[in-house]
Amino acid sequence: MELFVFAASSGALPIVTHANYSLVGPASSGLNPAMPGEPLIAWGTGDCTLPAMTVGNANAAVFFAGQVAAGLCQTNFYVPSGLGGPAQLLISTSMNSYILWITP
Repeated sequence: MELFVFAASSGALPIVTHANYSLVGPASSGLNPAMPGEPLIAWGTGDCTLPAMTVGNANAAVFFAGQVAAGLCQTNFYVPSGLGGPAQLLISTSMNSYILWITP
């Protein structure tokens, strides 16, 4: 799965949302960072099978992955604890790395 991205004042960010569907990102861009332990939703396309995910150097628990519309993959995961600031987000089914903003 490759995540969709959008342009923000802080650069290109992946489309990852909170449970209320608001975008995750840095407060400096007018967005809300994720909280450790929070469930998030990653939106992308491609292989919608259950991936392995890491945030920073910690494994993220993935609790749903599937195709929710034609060409649209949804992956729900929990933010690992002990992280803060910008953290690298890696998905086993992606060749790209992304940045996930987390409240310290």
